This record gives sequence, C-alpha cells and structure tokens, in this order.
Amino acid sequence: MCCENKAEYNPIDKTDEIFGIVKKYSPTAELSGKITANGGRTTNGGRTTNGGRTIHAVNSFGKEMFIDIDTSEISLFFGGWHDHYYAEMSEYELFKENLNDILNNKKFTVCTFTDNKPGCVFLSETEEPDINSLREEFGFDTKIVCSFWDSSKNVILAAVAKLTIDFEIKFRKTRKESAGLLSQVKGD
Repeated sequence: MCCENKAEYNPIDKTDEIFGIVKKYSPTAELSGKITANGGRTTNGGRTTNGGRTIHAVNSFGKEMFIDIDTSEISLFFGGWHDHYYAEMSEYELFKENLNDILNNKKFTVCTFTDNKPGCVFLSETEEPDINSLREEFGFDTKIVCSFWDSSKNVILAAVAKLTIDFEIKFRKTRKESAGLLSQVKGD
C-alpha cells in the first residue's frame, strides 16, 4: 500500500496545516528538523526522521505528542501508541481525523501490561472506555491504561491478583448460599 503506489501528495507540504491544528491545543508546540532534498536521515530533538520535520506538543498535564513528517509518510505518536499514514490523500484524511479526535478527547489510547510487561497498544474507536469490555478482553490480571489528551479523563484499571478474584467468587457464592438458607428458615 505505501511504497508501491505513487504518492498523491508530499506530506512535507502539509506541515504548516498540521502545526496549526496542534498549536490550537498546545500553544507551546515546537517544530524542529530540516527538510533535506535527498531524504537523508536527520535528528529532530532526539528523534530520527527521513529528512523531515517533527512537531512536539505538550499539554498542561505534561503529556507529550510527536508528529514526524517526511516525504513519504506522517507518523503520529501518543500515549504509547503510534501509527504511520502514507502519502495518499485517504491516509492524510485518516491522520487528520485521528489527530483531531485525540486532541478533542474523542479517542484515547489503550495500553495493557501483564506482570509489568507491555502488552498491546491501540487507539480506541470510542469516546469513553468500556471497562467491562476491556476486562473481558484482557482479563483481571492485566493493568489497562486509557490515555486521553486531557489527562484528567485517564482511566487506569489495576491488575487484580487471581487470589482476590477467587476470594470474591467464593464470597459471593457463600453469600448466596447463606441468603438461601435464611429464606428457608424464615419460610419464604
């Protein structure tokens, strides 16, 4: 998809537009790097791109976002997640949609950790975390971190030890059995 097709546009030409979007949400956002004619690798504040630019945004909570722009793609990094959008207009439209949704807290990233080791990372398709669905998919022994641009909306689901889950199941069962015995004694 990316490399076989002729580019419909040069992502570098969209730098000012992208920077303008980000500046609305992060007035201190910075643009770094030099555009190189031959597409050689350059370092932008510790990040290496293929002859492109990097936008670095930090919100009032200190949360960072990076956008790397070079002649063949745009890469968006946020909350442990990243994605690449190639030099096709449909990809650019998807990039802008995801960028705006993240900045407007309509999408968030989900990072999972089991035994303190990173698991999967993805961008949500919903505005609010569905805790029951996340627990069903990843289990109770997994820490789940949902990161929004507005960090006050973040949700962190701690991993629950199996022993605790077993105890809760036994406790509920005992409570139900006790309630059944009590109703028999009362004559219900």
